[in-house]
Amino acid sequence: MTAARTPRRPLLALAVVALLLVGLTVLALLGPGDPNFQRDPAGFIAFICAFGAFGLVGALIIWQRPGNVLGWILAAIGLLAAWGASADRYVDLAQDANRSMDLLYLVAVWTSLWYCSP
Repeated sequence: MTAARTPRRPLLALAVVALLLVGLTVLALLGPGDPNFQRDPAGFIAFICAFGAFGLVGALIIWQRPGNVLGWILAAIGLLAAWGASADRYVDLAQDANRSMDLLYLVAVWTSLWYCSP
């Protein structure tokens, strides 16, 4: 490993962790108004914990071995689940408030289309 690659390794993993924590925090803040949360709060918390674990394990693998594709896949799963669910909830809130067609709304719609949870 060259010396030029070493400083970027912790920064990439730190960026994944920061983006993941911000996405999960937004999801946790928007969650209590969600009908799915009101119907099954334990399932909502399990969703946050499960996909948070995907992102954190992915960040750990990226930190140790940035060339390993599995770390990037796990991080992408965690990030997409956190940000996709947050965007999906924001779209629901914006539609209820008749706040459509601004840039944040359009980006949230586009992001929520990439998010799919069985």
